[in-house]
Amino acid sequence: MVRRSAIERRAEAIGVSVTPELAGRLEAYLSLLFRWNARMNLTAVRDEKTAVDRLLLEGVVAAELLEGSAPRVMDVGSGAGSPAIPMHLALAGSRLMLVEARQRKAAFLREAARVLGLERVTVAACRVEELPAQETVRADVVSSRGVRVDALLASTVGRLAEPEACWLVFGGEAPPGGGGWEVERSVELPGDDAGRLWLASKKRI
Repeated sequence: MVRRSAIERRAEAIGVSVTPELAGRLEAYLSLLFRWNARMNLTAVRDEKTAVDRLLLEGVVAAELLEGSAPRVMDVGSGAGSPAIPMHLALAGSRLMLVEARQRKAAFLREAARVLGLERVTVAACRVEELPAQETVRADVVSSRGVRVDALLASTVGRLAEPEACWLVFGGEAPPGGGGWEVERSVELPGDDAGRLWLASKKRI
């Protein structure tokens, strides 16, 4: 089990700000994730250092990139909830919609929101293409990891995002130039071979 002290030490080592309260909530999320992982395949990560970097601190790095804002976030292909839930925990006041088509993983996400007391988190058990473009799902920030980033996805998330929205792509290739998005910056993610976090904004027309 990963202790909060290990989270705090690792965060300090890579220059990420994690309060004792946030470390405790991150610890609770990871503990729940590993308990469920014993029964169903939520993550292949087992190593403690990799778990802290990949499953927790990536989300905190993203929250710092958003400079403490409290946006409406839509996470595409949420899986086990990382990095979206840690990012939400680090962004006080944000709202989060987790979009996950696999029903068993969606069930875990609902349980995580319940156990952690995340009242501003909702789970949509469907593909992102099936979400209606209405006010209830409009997003200021879109995030994704482990999903294919192509022109179709760029167009879909662009339809669901506000005009001034940004898209955070974790660990993969940068978003394509099409679909109304353009890459503004990127930062290196913590851990070995973790890749980069890309931040793209909707093009101003």
